[in-house]
Amino acid sequence: MATDTGHGRVVPAVFFLSAAAMANEIILIRLLSFRFWPHFVPLIISQAMLGFGVSGVALHLLRPRVAGKPEKVFAWVVILTASSFELAFRASRHVPFDPYLLLWDPSSWPAFALFFFLLAVPFFLAGTAVGVPLSFRLGRIGAVYAASFTGSAVGAVLALLSFSLVPTESLLRVPLGLGLTASAFVLTVPGGRFPAGRVLCAGLSSLLLVIPPVSLSLSPYKDLAIARRLPEVETLSVRFGITGDYRALYSPGIHNAPGLSYLFDGEIPPQAAVFADGELRGIVPRGGGKTPPAYLGYLPAALPYRMTNLPTVAQFALRGTEGILMAAGNGASSVTV
Repeated sequence: MATDTGHGRVVPAVFFLSAAAMANEIILIRLLSFRFWPHFVPLIISQAMLGFGVSGVALHLLRPRVAGKPEKVFAWVVILTASSFELAFRASRHVPFDPYLLLWDPSSWPAFALFFFLLAVPFFLAGTAVGVPLSFRLGRIGAVYAASFTGSAVGAVLALLSFSLVPTESLLRVPLGLGLTASAFVLTVPGGRFPAGRVLCAGLSSLLLVIPPVSLSLSPYKDLAIARRLPEVETLSVRFGITGDYRALYSPGIHNAPGLSYLFDGEIPPQAAVFADGELRGIVPRGGGKTPPAYLGYLPAALPYRMTNLPTVAQFALRGTEGILMAAGNGASSVTV
């Protein structure tokens, strides 16, 4: 039989924790796409499903132990989940995991398993926190179920909004903040008393909001990681949004002109490179404007301009400024971007 014991605390705690779990899932997709590649999207989804699935198995196996004190178990799992979002990701950064080695080096699989396990822990804890009130009828089941689904929807929206409002390095503060909000509803016990253990644990978790955000280490094979190793490199600009993380870097060592004709005997001017989620997306040569760099006329993309006069040009998926400068330098009558 359902009970309303603690109903006023359980429902909002489930709501905010579900929002935190969904936000964490979406943010991990962005962070691992930045660190590795977008191929990790299925990995994060499977981690979330595995974590929630294992939590159900754990609740079934430990049901006799949890049955005697479900309110206490629920409160502690909620509090522990809040800090796990950021701590799990910080811990995963120290795992020497290289995706390229999985195909031919069997010894790399234990590291991958540990990496996978660490990132699945927050979903296991969140699944347990949602499962306890459903399994042991803490409050009205329908309200708890609705709070879980509504919270997940809100978390997805907040995660997408955070991509445009929060620097990529600090994105995990979003699920952390939502998790701490959920923890605030379970700090007390009936009677209004604050158990010291709960308050201490929640307080320590709150410190994660003020320490420096996690640094984003990149796979050594990503373009941005390679560019950062060039001499005298400097970051010109950083932008972030729902479509990705964008960074512009300059180094005297950047000279990018793939397909350049061997007939070109001039010099490639200094360039800035534009990266999206760590991958090269465009080049901005210095000294463009009214005098486009001469090397642009010796790239394969310049061939259509040699076959027509005063062309009308449409630029799709603009990558840097080379396309516009090439059109201007080859007599385009107009350029539509």
